Amino acid sequence: AARRQAERGESDGEDRDTGHPGSVARRDALASRPARWNMDAITLRNRLLIATTMWKEATNEPLPRMPPGDPAEQIRAFELKLVDILFTQATPSTARDVADRTWDLVHDRPEDDPVKQRVVEGHEALARLAKLGE
Repeated sequence: AARRQAERGESDGEDRDTGHPGSVARRDALASRPARWNMDAITLRNRLLIATTMWKEATNEPLPRMPPGDPAEQIRAFELKLVDILFTQATPSTARDVADRTWDLVHDRPEDDPVKQRVVEGHEALARLAKLGE
């Protein structure tokens, strides 16, 4: 009977937390989270996925250990380390590719983003390096 009431959107007046993903308490808890939190978590996960993929393509070193702390700060530090490694490994023949790859990492970020600022600064050096290869 309770299932049929729930399917029709009716309630018997008792909200139960069944632990089921569709339970009222779980739904209310998820709804009360700010949308920004959900988006930030998704954005951070995507940034980490992109950075780890680029790391694995760029080096044979294991992923660096991250100190405990704020996930956004951890990912930012990892991305900065990745960008530094990519810039260090650049040669006159790979400078343009490195510039493209690092720009793909940060192109949609605000101008005050520390990783984007590092990439923009590094692109000047990459441009000079690419001219050597011409």
